[in-house]
Amino acid sequence: MAAALPELALLTACEKQVATNQEVTSTDLSAASQSAANRTIWTKTIHLSGANEVPPNTSGTTGVCILRATGDLTLHSKINVEDLPAGDALRFAHIHNGVAGTNGGVWKFLCHTTADFGINITQQLTQAEFNKLMTDPLL
Repeated sequence: MAAALPELALLTACEKQVATNQEVTSTDLSAASQSAANRTIWTKTIHLSGANEVPPNTSGTTGVCILRATGDLTLHSKINVEDLPAGDALRFAHIHNGVAGTNGGVWKFLCHTTADFGINITQQLTQAEFNKLMTDPLL
């Protein structure tokens, strides 16, 4: 079995950029209305590859994760994955807290099951989680 990304870990501090054939834009996650409470406060696009894993692998599987936080303490996420070899399966995705290239602890799960990949997910953040997202350079 190829060393794909079955445990797709998101290292937001990574600088690695990969090309993908699937275009994902922040409009995929735009809210129907932009009241003051749900106005976008923070966004991040993360390009995923086997090279970003710890330890790095040579998988041809790539992905894109778009994150958006709104003023009502909601985290919106969408993760698309490409070129997953037959027989491999995605299980979950999460954000690690730590410097790129290290195995930092899991900070927040984004996809809990295979069905969560490729769809818009929203989850409520606590005020402490929101503050960490806004201020922690290791996220």
